Amino acid sequence: MKIAVLSDVHGNLPALQAALEDIERRNIRHIAYLGDLALLGLYPQECFDLLTRYDPTVWIKGNTDEDMRCVLSPPPQSTFGQWLKSVADYAVSRLADDSIDYLNKLAICMSLQVEGVEFTFCHGSPYNVSEHLVENLAPETATRVEEDKYRHIFCGHTHTEKTFSIGSCVITNFGAVGYSFDGDVSPRYGIITIRENGRPTSETVRVGYDSTGYKAQIKKENPPFRENLLHALEHGRPLPFARK
Repeated sequence: MKIAVLSDVHGNLPALQAALEDIERRNIRHIAYLGDLALLGLYPQECFDLLTRYDPTVWIKGNTDEDMRCVLSPPPQSTFGQWLKSVADYAVSRLADDSIDYLNKLAICMSLQVEGVEFTFCHGSPYNVSEHLVENLAPETATRVEEDKYRHIFCGHTHTEKTFSIGSCVITNFGAVGYSFDGDVSPRYGIITIRENGRPTSETVRVGYDSTGYKAQIKKENPPFRENLLHALEHGRPLPFARK
């Protein structure tokens, strides 16, 4: 059995198309999508519609899927809060109400049992959609991961490819489809291969797409996140203001 794992599309339709077409060419039927689909990109509804057509086996909520709710909140006072609200307004104006509802109601963690082994999928951590699973993880979270006896966790959120262990749990992040924060500008997704003995192997896949055309469209549309997104697409790094 093979599972394709994607995360952090952020409205980048051409990158998502390239990843899904590659998955289809490989005849992989199971997809796990780990959140952050719509915000900070030009094509939130188009990405939602395309991913829906592929009917993911796992679909997790990301922190920016939750951030769309801030358009219903009192006006934020901080500069970052005001910017984030403008970003959410942009996405909400381009998303159908039922798409927003669907994203807001997604779970933050799901597990699959395959060949007697449990695989856990989340965006941030199994406990918090905005928590970063990193090697210097907060001690209380690391302890909780060990106590809950997770075997394999696949996550997103950091936009950075990384594999490490917490006790006996292996944590894997394949990086981002929409834009990365580790210096590699290629859209990335992962493939988990689970054999009959239940032992998984994984690989990262990089795909090409028309990033030049996407960047030209961003400049033409001039969205509120233009500077942040162009910087990430061109350098594979976030502007300090855009860090989550």
